Amino acid sequence: MDNIGNKELRERLIRLGAPRLADALLYLSSRMNGAAEYVEALLLTLEEAKKRFKAKLAGLKRRRKFIDWCTLY
Repeated sequence: MDNIGNKELRERLIRLGAPRLADALLYLSSRMNGAAEYVEALLLTLEEAKKRFKAKLAGLKRRRKFIDWCTLY
């Protein structure tokens, strides 16, 4: 599948249909935290997304731990 471009891959995924894609997303989200968070974010209303963003931002402001991103790599 490495030779397939994003446009063609997108078209193939669309042809799979919603039920198969929903099953695939559930499978991935049960095994990967990042995928689970992404699926949850997809299902949020605009108001819920705003509230979640503000809560995460407030949590970051309260953190005391400093991460020096320059020395991370």
